[in-house]
Amino acid sequence: MAFASVTYTSASGTTFALTNNDGNAIEYLRQSDISVTVNGTLQTLTTDYTFNAAGTSIVLNSAVSGATVVLNRTTSITDATVSFTAGSTLTAQDLNNSDRQNRFALQEFSDTYGSLTTGTGDLQVLGGFIGSAETWVADNAHAATTGAIDARIDSKTATKLTDDVVAGNAITVTDNSPSTGKITVAVTDGAIDTAELTDSAVTAVKLASNAVTTAKINDGAVTNAKLADAELQTLAGIGSDQASSLVALTNAEIQTLDGITASTAELNQLDGITVSTSFSNSATQIATSSAVNSFVTNLLDSLGGFVAIPDDQSFPTTNPDPSDNAGTVVSIADAGGLVIDVSGETTTGRTTGGAVVTITGFPAVYRSSTLLAGLGIQVQTTATLNTYTYHKSLPTDADIAQLNDDVNDFFARYRISATNPTTDNDTGDLVFNTTANELRVFNGTDWQGGVTATGNLVSKSGDTMTGALGITSGSAASPSLFISGDTNTGLFSPGADELAVVTGGTARLTVDSAGNISANSNTIGSVANPSSAQDAATKNYVDTTTTANPIYVAVAGDAMTGALAMGTNKVTGVGDPTAAQDAATKNYVDTTTTANPIYAAVAGDNFTGTVTSTERTITAGAFDLSTGNFWTCGNIAVPNPTNATAGTAGLIRVTAAPASFGGNFDWPAGAGYVAPTAFPAVIPFFVVSSTQILMGNFVQGIA
Repeated sequence: MAFASVTYTSASGTTFALTNNDGNAIEYLRQSDISVTVNGTLQTLTTDYTFNAAGTSIVLNSAVSGATVVLNRTTSITDATVSFTAGSTLTAQDLNNSDRQNRFALQEFSDTYGSLTTGTGDLQVLGGFIGSAETWVADNAHAATTGAIDARIDSKTATKLTDDVVAGNAITVTDNSPSTGKITVAVTDGAIDTAELTDSAVTAVKLASNAVTTAKINDGAVTNAKLADAELQTLAGIGSDQASSLVALTNAEIQTLDGITASTAELNQLDGITVSTSFSNSATQIATSSAVNSFVTNLLDSLGGFVAIPDDQSFPTTNPDPSDNAGTVVSIADAGGLVIDVSGETTTGRTTGGAVVTITGFPAVYRSSTLLAGLGIQVQTTATLNTYTYHKSLPTDADIAQLNDDVNDFFARYRISATNPTTDNDTGDLVFNTTANELRVFNGTDWQGGVTATGNLVSKSGDTMTGALGITSGSAASPSLFISGDTNTGLFSPGADELAVVTGGTARLTVDSAGNISANSNTIGSVANPSSAQDAATKNYVDTTTTANPIYVAVAGDAMTGALAMGTNKVTGVGDPTAAQDAATKNYVDTTTTANPIYAAVAGDNFTGTVTSTERTITAGAFDLSTGNFWTCGNIAVPNPTNATAGTAGLIRVTAAPASFGGNFDWPAGAGYVAPTAFPAVIPFFVVSSTQILMGNFVQGIA
C-alpha cells in the first residue's frame, strides 16, 4: 500500500484527486510538500498547476490526454513543524501538526524503503540507485538496479559492435542493422576480384548452391589462375575424390545441412569471430554465457553492497566490501552492549573470529554511553580491515509498535468536537470544544475547562494577570504563598482582612484590618535614623537626643517650645489652675460661680468687654462659612457659600462693587442685587438653609 503517492495512467483532463490507491486521502502539511509530474516531467506550482479550494486535488493549468500523472508527498523532517518552549500554550493544531509530521514521515519511509524487503518497490527513487531510464554514472557513490545493468550491458555491447567492428577489403559493415545495437557484415557487391582471392582459394566446400552469382563476381575476376584442376572437375562434374566425401555423409548430417536457414550474409558475419571464455573488449570475440555471467557478477560486486549481521559480535572476518574498500553498508540487527567513548568510538565489537572491531563517528547523543539491547545500527566499511564508520541507527520493532500505540492512545485520549462528548469518557480524556473555543479535561464526572484560544494560563517564566488571583488563607506552618524550596516561609492570612509574613513557620510581621503593623515581639533591625516627622524612630535616635537639643518631654518635667495637640485624647490627672496660664480642669470650669463669672452662660449673659472676630476674604473659588462669620471682598463674582448652616449670621465688607452674587442669595423685596457705589460698604446676611441666604441692605461709605 502506498500511503503518500498515487499514479494516474492514461489520464486525461485537468483535476486529479490526492487520494491513494486504497481510497485514503493523501494529507499534507504544506502545498510545497506535494510534487506533480506529467509523463516524467516535474511540474511547477502556480505556473503549471494549483490546488482546489478544499486542498484535496491538484488542478493542471493545461489539460492532458493519455498521460501518466504522478502525485507524491515528501514531508520535510529537517526542522520541527512545531517547537514547544517552557510556558507555551498547548493547542490542538500544534499537537496535530507535530503528530502529522512524524506520521507522514513514517508513511513516506514505508512507501520508499518498506518495498525493499518485498521486491515490489522502485529503487530508482533512492538517490543512490541508478534506474534503467537514468543516465549511467561511473563512480563509487551509486548502485544500479538490474534494469539499469541490463540497459548498460546492451548499451556497451551496441557501442562495441557499432564502434569497434570495422569493414575490411571487400567487406561492408552496416551499423544498427537490422535493428538498434546490431550490425550486418557482408561482402561488398562486386568487391571480390582476382586480388582478393588466393590461388586455389575457391573450392567446392566454400561455395553454397547458387551462392556465386554473376553479381558477386566482377567481370574477368575468375581466371585460370584462381581455379585448380580439381575444382574445374567439380564444376564440370563431381570428381571421384569429392564424390567419395559426399557419399561418406550420413543421413543425419545431410538433414542438418538441409536444416540450416542462415543466409550467406549471416554466415559471413561470423567469419573471423571466435568464442572466448572471458569477457574482453574485442570486436572479433563472442563471450560465452559463463563469461557474461562472471562479468555481470564482478560488475555488481564493484558497486558495493549490503551485508546484514545479527549482532555486534558477528562481523565478518574479511572486509565485506567487494573491492576491499569503503562504501559497503553493514546492518547490525542488535547492537546492544556496544560501549561508546567520549569521542564517539567503540572497540567492543568483534568478528566471528574474535578480532577487535573499531567503529568511529558516533553522534553526540550516543557518546559516553552503552547502546541499549535491541537497538539496530548501520555502519560502512573503510579501506582498513575491521574498521567501520557509523552510518545511522535503526528503529526497533518495539519502537515502531510503541509509536503506533502512542499515536492510537493519543487519538483515544484527545478529541475535537462542537459539544462535550457524552460517551467513552475516561478520567484524563481531553476534548477541544470548538463552540467554546476551549480545551477541556474529563475529571471522572464532568468536563472541566481552563485553556482557551486567548490563553487563560499563567506562564511559568512570568506573566501579567488580567484579573484577580485568589489563594487560600494558609497558616504559619504552611503559608499559602511560599518560596520555592522553602514551604514554611512566605505569606498567609491569620484572619479576615489580615496579612502576615512568615519565616521558618513563625509569623514575624502582621498587618491587621485597621492597618496596624505588629512585629509579634520581634525586633525590627537595621532601621535608618528618622529624617521626616512621620518616620519611625530608632533606639539610637531616641538615646542620643540630648538636653541641649530636646525633642521630647522628660518625665521629670519639661518646658514645651511648641503646641501639644492631643487630638481627641484626654489629659488626665491635671491639678486645678493657680496661675493665669495654667490649664483649666473640668472641675475648675464647672465650679466657677456667678459671683465670679469668667465666661458667658449658654442661657444668656452680659459681656463686660469687647468681642472680636477675624475677618476672612471671599475669593471666586472659596467661601466656607464654617471658618467664620465676618468676610470681605472686592470686585469679584461672589460664589454660593459652602457649609452654610441654618441660623448662621454675619457681615460682608466690600471694598469695591462685587460683579455678582450666587443664586442662593435672596435680596430685600425680591429686587435682586443692586451694586453699592460708595466704599467701603457693609451688608448683613442670615442663613435660612444651605441653599437660601437672606441679604440686608448695604450701608455705604463707612469711614
